[in-house]
This record gives sequence, C-alpha cells and structure tokens, in this order.
Amino acid sequence: MLTDLDKLYIAMAEVDSAYLFNMFCYSLNIKSLTALKDYDSRQSVLVDRHEIDLVKKKVANKDLDFKVLANKVINDLLQVKCNIIYMRLLSS
Repeated sequence: MLTDLDKLYIAMAEVDSAYLFNMFCYSLNIKSLTALKDYDSRQSVLVDRHEIDLVKKKVANKDLDFKVLANKVINDLLQVKCNIIYMRLLSS
C-alpha cells in the first residue's frame, strides 16, 4: 500500500520534479498530494513560488494511476539492483 509520501514522490517524479521532493516535504512541510494542492506558494521563501506553482499545475494536469506507476518504480529499482549485482560479479 502506498503512503501519502510515496504518492507525492511518484507524482513529482512523473512531472520531472523529483529533485524538489526533499525540499517540498521537509522544508515546506508538503507531505501529500492534498498538501501540495492546498499549499499557498506566496508564503514560500525557500523555493521560487513560480516553481511551486508549476509543479502544482503539472501534477494536477497529470493522470496518475498509482498502481501502474508503483509497479514502474519497483521495476526500475529492481533493474538498478540487478545492474549493481551484475557489475559486482564482473569485478570479482
């Protein structure tokens, strides 16, 4: 089962904004899609308010099927893990 943070990260990754996740989550206290939607960017001093609004707009306009997207993330992580194991086997 995906948490609110999982969904927020996946949504931000889908709109090429995953690099902002830590800032949004830990500095701006945006820890869910609802919190992102409700966040008033005018109060932000850490991140350009236009960048926040752009992420909000992109996420709002994206059709997010979290079941499909979660499987995609899992497959990507498994591929990375397999590549790491393969590289370790080659180097030993």
